[in-house]
Amino acid sequence: MDNKPGEQGSITVIILLVFIVMFVLGGTGIFMMKNHHKMNQAHIIKEEALQYAEAGFNAYLWHLNDDVNFYSRSESDAMQEEPIPFQNGFYQLKVTKPSDDKRYVTIRSTGWLKTDPIQKQTIEVKVRKKQFVHQVYVSESEGDNIWWTTGDKTHGPYHTNGTFRVQGNPEFYDMVTYVIDYDLQRGANPKYYMGEPEKTERLEFPPNNQSLKVWAEKDGTVYTGRTCIYLMNNKIKIRKKDGSIEVIDIPKNNVLYIDGEEKPGDKWGLDTGNVFISGTLEGELTVAAKNNIYIMYDDPTQWYEDKGYTNGYTGGKPPHPPLQFIHIGVTKPYPYEGGIQYAKTTFGDPANPSVYDSDLGIWVREAKGQDMLGLVANNNVYISHYGWPKNPEDGGKLYWDYTWEWKYGAVINERGRQEYRYAWFKEEKLERLPKYNENGQVVKDRWGRVEYTDVNTTYDMAPHKITVHAAIFAVKGGFGYESYYYGPQKGNIIIWGNITQNKRLAVGLINSTGYLKQYAHDRRMFYDYPPHILEPANVGWEIRDWNEIPTL
Repeated sequence: MDNKPGEQGSITVIILLVFIVMFVLGGTGIFMMKNHHKMNQAHIIKEEALQYAEAGFNAYLWHLNDDVNFYSRSESDAMQEEPIPFQNGFYQLKVTKPSDDKRYVTIRSTGWLKTDPIQKQTIEVKVRKKQFVHQVYVSESEGDNIWWTTGDKTHGPYHTNGTFRVQGNPEFYDMVTYVIDYDLQRGANPKYYMGEPEKTERLEFPPNNQSLKVWAEKDGTVYTGRTCIYLMNNKIKIRKKDGSIEVIDIPKNNVLYIDGEEKPGDKWGLDTGNVFISGTLEGELTVAAKNNIYIMYDDPTQWYEDKGYTNGYTGGKPPHPPLQFIHIGVTKPYPYEGGIQYAKTTFGDPANPSVYDSDLGIWVREAKGQDMLGLVANNNVYISHYGWPKNPEDGGKLYWDYTWEWKYGAVINERGRQEYRYAWFKEEKLERLPKYNENGQVVKDRWGRVEYTDVNTTYDMAPHKITVHAAIFAVKGGFGYESYYYGPQKGNIIIWGNITQNKRLAVGLINSTGYLKQYAHDRRMFYDYPPHILEPANVGWEIRDWNEIPTL
């Protein structure tokens, strides 16, 4: 068919338009493909940078799993000083320690590629690992008939794996958690300044303190049998069961372990893994015992040795522990004060330890310094009451339960005959007192009559006021005042730190014997802990919050 004259031009125009449209579409497609490629590349770079940021977080978390206190170490500071190479890029860390109102570790990690240092990705993760020392008071069980009541005050978080029982009007200045039940007696009106008690998960007790022995073995600071320790600031005076004495620096791994037989009822046995301790600590240290720990009023390495002295001796007075002490101008038969304190750490008023911080909106407790002590016994931690360590070579006695008195008595003279004269004689103070069982209950016979026993009260070495700066851990036992049902009523036990115990032990009988309690949490233990202190067996690091945030 022949085209008409105007049709040829129309076809040409149409072809040209089609070509132009195809050219434009093709160019747009190429542009879109290039742009899509760039977007894919940017996404890949962003994802890789994010992976590097996550790698930084995971690297730091690995160190936390190895050392719960890692954020307080110089190695942690070193990790934050410079970008750390990782595969084809870097990550940079910034870590914030826990505080009174923010009780978690904040880890901020920024990642980027070597080929694109401008495109950075940052994550901020808040983690926390539950610790026994986060509380002022932790127990596996509160017993069947132990209640928090009027006059009781807890200055710090409280947790029990058992039932929390309340009667009267006790006061709680921080969080309260329990596992089994909350038993609120009718008519009770407790005050909870940080919210109502909450049911939560168990803090699983470890079976023993054996892990601490591993740290001590690395430094050669495992001792066997009865061991007396006197803390002299940054030095440690140690008297071993054979009577030998050594003075050491705080070891590199900051742990002393006393091994030996595990006999909860054996206080003075030479082969039993007991520790007798007092003094002033400058630095960080954990002392662990296979059996019990006894907190003394003064230097337990002073044994007042009287070897060679016998009844009838007529020379100078034989040595023995003191029997009289000055109490602000008054003489009494027991010390005025003693215990274990920090050298360069200060706390608030023990009579009023919790102070309201209006900026934070919480109750806080003052604590400033770097000293930190852990006392970890497989069984019990006691305030020592009667007796004092003694060299067994001195007349075969393992502890002081007699004194030397100048009096008229029978002696054997040089000719082997008995005669009477004034001389030095051993003297014991025995009192006929009611017998108590291990639960602090008076023992009665089958007719309901109270049974009595002879109690040696020659040396009452429990001070009127005792101060303990430490995290106390009684793995299978508790913390208490030895033989609390005997002797006079004394003053206060002042504790700044933490008490973790399997079962509650008493420190006195109300208005009768023993001590009143002034226990306050060392708030530094929200973020700094005694070296290698035991941790709950069932918890790890928990991620409380995970966010991608803008890179600053």
